[in-house]
Amino acid sequence: MSPQFGEPPTFIDMLTEIRRHHTLAQIAKGTGYSPSYICDLANGNRLPTVAVVNKLCAWLGRGPVGQRTWHRAAARAHGWNI
Repeated sequence: MSPQFGEPPTFIDMLTEIRRHHTLAQIAKGTGYSPSYICDLANGNRLPTVAVVNKLCAWLGRGPVGQRTWHRAAARAHGWNI
């Protein structure tokens, strides 16, 4: 489900967007996680950790602003209201 106008994207939305351009195998190889783990994250069956977000951002080449966006989306996945 995509975010409503004005709402920040969810971690799943952001990962889904990445999956439009990269296969699970590419993401897994780039981050060091298994394709099944990445699939579980994308389907909401696992919650993202700080380490997962850091590895995703490093692989994607995200700078501080991009990293902050990913970390905030991950925190909201854990139920934090930020």
